[in-house]
Amino acid sequence: MVLTYEELLESDEFSLTRLKEGDILPTLEEISIQRIDKEYRSRMLLGTIVGAAAACFTIKSEPPFGILFVIVFSVAVYQLIGNLAYDRRDDNCDITPNVKLQELANQLWPIVNQHREELRKLRLWISLLIPRIMDGNNFGVEVQEVVKKQINSLGVYCGNFLYALSDLGTKNRAELAYDLVRHPNLKAYKEAIHELDTKEFLNMRIFMSAVRDDANILHDLIMKNIEKIEQPRGDEEPAYNMY
Repeated sequence: MVLTYEELLESDEFSLTRLKEGDILPTLEEISIQRIDKEYRSRMLLGTIVGAAAACFTIKSEPPFGILFVIVFSVAVYQLIGNLAYDRRDDNCDITPNVKLQELANQLWPIVNQHREELRKLRLWISLLIPRIMDGNNFGVEVQEVVKKQINSLGVYCGNFLYALSDLGTKNRAELAYDLVRHPNLKAYKEAIHELDTKEFLNMRIFMSAVRDDANILHDLIMKNIEKIEQPRGDEEPAYNMY
């Protein structure tokens, strides 16, 4: 477990240089793909022509008022249908996730899940080594409980991180990307998405560093107290042997 996370932290995929070089952060084109149907473009032009023609046939005012009304009416129709096309653009917009972050999450997920399962088996082994409750020397049992508590804490941490990997701030990111599509000239939305992606990438590194250190501590704790764990009451036979 320790060596696995150490290798990942030292690998190019999880290197901090990817942040410095901007490799992990998406471009505007990678955040969203916009499409406006040609049908709606045609409707915009057709609506403008129809509106102008209708105005010409219905207005009986003398020039220049009739001409002025035709111009104003045509612009109004164009704007109205343009807004409909703008709404349609939102409906036809694909919000894409950060593919590079998703690949890292897919790489981490089976590793973290495997280690969580190993911790579960280790906790079960120690639980089966706990002798029956009785008076006398229970110091070894206390040692077992301390080790179990450490295992439980690390297992819960791994479980929480698995949940985080399956989410990756998807909802918040989608809302920001949607706002960016509607207002592509506002750089604040793009910066907010970059900050969110940076946070998720750093969270992966923080998790791996924390698990590596905690696993080191757990291994050291077990090895220093292996006799008390296997034989909590001295020369008594262990209640269970995992081998």
